[in-house]
Amino acid sequence: SSIVKYVSVIERLFFGIRSNDRKKTFANRIASVLKAFGCDEDVSAHKKACKVYQDRSNFLHGEYSPTKDVEEKIVRDAENLSRMCLLCSAQLYPMMLQAFGNPDSVKLDEVMSRISIEGVDWLAKAAGYSILTSER
Repeated sequence: SSIVKYVSVIERLFFGIRSNDRKKTFANRIASVLKAFGCDEDVSAHKKACKVYQDRSNFLHGEYSPTKDVEEKIVRDAENLSRMCLLCSAQLYPMMLQAFGNPDSVKLDEVMSRISIEGVDWLAKAAGYSILTSER
């Protein structure tokens, strides 16, 4: 049940409306947000998110019951992803609130889709934040 809860937390943070191909969108959004806030240094968030989402689906639909050791690793991975998503959301949501007031579910989904494509700088600008860039 822990895995289902962790995945549900992330879905609530990063999804406003139901979408097709949920696993792919779930992994893309996690990877995009973590990358945008510098929280995916080893560039493994996408792969981990796909695995956690698939494991959650397998548990829910009764496709397998792993051993205790395997289950503990899956729970740890889901917990770590959730923790990183919550940390990034603590930075992301104030920007959304500043830029759009209290966004509804449709606006949240638009913002998350755009972050997946463009990153987060556009949102920071829309919120009135200064963007620091360094030229090399």
